[in-house]
Amino acid sequence: ILRNLRDAEDVGPVLVHVITEKGRGYTPAESAGDKYHAVSKFNVVTGEQKKGPPGPPSYTSVFSRELVRQA
Repeated sequence: ILRNLRDAEDVGPVLVHVITEKGRGYTPAESAGDKYHAVSKFNVVTGEQKKGPPGPPSYTSVFSRELVRQA
């Protein structure tokens, strides 16, 4: 279908509706509905996600902490 659309001569914008299944073929993702969405590094065999080093505090956390302190 995609090749046909690409090669078509007189075609304007086309909407392609694709139905996907989360984690299809990867057991840890299929069984964990709340994980594996835009994940960082993880062990492919076990599915265990590795947490990266903590970064600087977010603007929201700094702002809310100061707001509470001022209150």
